[in-house]
Amino acid sequence: SGAFQKGMKVGHSRSKPGKKFNLAQAQTLFGSDRESVEVAYPGDVIGINNPGDFAIGDTLYTGNQKVAFPGIPSFSPEIFAYIRNPNPSSYKSFTKGIDQLLAEGAVQALRQRNDDGGGPLILAAVGQLQFEVVQARLKGEYNVDS
Repeated sequence: SGAFQKGMKVGHSRSKPGKKFNLAQAQTLFGSDRESVEVAYPGDVIGINNPGDFAIGDTLYTGNQKVAFPGIPSFSPEIFAYIRNPNPSSYKSFTKGIDQLLAEGAVQALRQRNDDGGGPLILAAVGQLQFEVVQARLKGEYNVDS
């Protein structure tokens, strides 16, 4: 039916067949306001607490037949920039922020040839605005400069 009900059990397109997730804590989000959701219908936007198994673009489904849709397209980057953490004491927060933003697809990460992960990180984007968003979110959400 496409409707959400609190406590419903769903399958996940990338997990083992038969594994079900209980969606018990959905919320509506409006700015900084949050409200629990009992029922939601097609077109409603809700937030689902992520147990660490979900990623952007994943498909959740009810029933026994696995459902999956094509992934979100990734466009070829046109601009590139190095990003670094100027404050070594915030290394952990910086790394956590970069990892989260990369997982969300805000930008792509590249490394130089023969770099085992210790060299400078190169960000790749379609436009300059993506770099500005990354910097603003690192500062606002993780309290780190870049």
